[in-house]
Amino acid sequence: MPPPVQIDGCDTFSKLFRQNCKKFGDRTAIREKDFGIWEEFSWLDYYACARRVGCSLMALGYRKGDVAAIISEDNKEWVFADLGIQCIGATTHGLYPTLQEKQVAYQLNDSGAKVLFVEDEEQLDKYLGVEDQLDHLEKVIVFDMEGLRSFQHDKVIGWEEFLALSDAKIEELSVEFERRIDGGDPEDIATLIYTSGTTGAPKGAAMSHRFSWPSRIITPNCRLGRMTKF
Repeated sequence: MPPPVQIDGCDTFSKLFRQNCKKFGDRTAIREKDFGIWEEFSWLDYYACARRVGCSLMALGYRKGDVAAIISEDNKEWVFADLGIQCIGATTHGLYPTLQEKQVAYQLNDSGAKVLFVEDEEQLDKYLGVEDQLDHLEKVIVFDMEGLRSFQHDKVIGWEEFLALSDAKIEELSVEFERRIDGGDPEDIATLIYTSGTTGAPKGAAMSHRFSWPSRIITPNCRLGRMTKF
């Protein structure tokens, strides 16, 4: 067994995230430029958004070890989803937004993701092109619904509609959210990262909380669009 690894007394990324959100409070955690104006989110905002994502995933029946995938450019929703996924003991599967339909289908089938977050109509189209190959996907959540307001699909919902899934039981689910962070283990799988596939089919590298520390350090500030990858 590898020696224990802790940062500031925390042995999982989720615990460190929660601790830093409480520590930094109203200080700015994320800035995103929207129509030329920087929009700021505090550490408490960051935690609240991640918690709401986690609670909505639990409302969909997400359990420890389940996988949720994200295909998007850098944006605030990406990191909110990523942290919400990990805080409930689930695993984030990040896909490059440059992947083509067949590549997306292969990776999603391999990871067994039950939920897919997509950035916009362009990324949603990749799912729609191969949806007959992805029966295991239960929901597809679109961050940016521009151009999709009248779109109807049994599995596809917008970001705000997804977040509202937890509203009816938010107090109960919030308690469970905290319990899952407390119960996190360093050997839990935090992230799946796929190889390029240049010498064969892409392979998923499973990164535990213990071994994902070097590439996932929480910084006091980041600017989305030129964001420090955690």
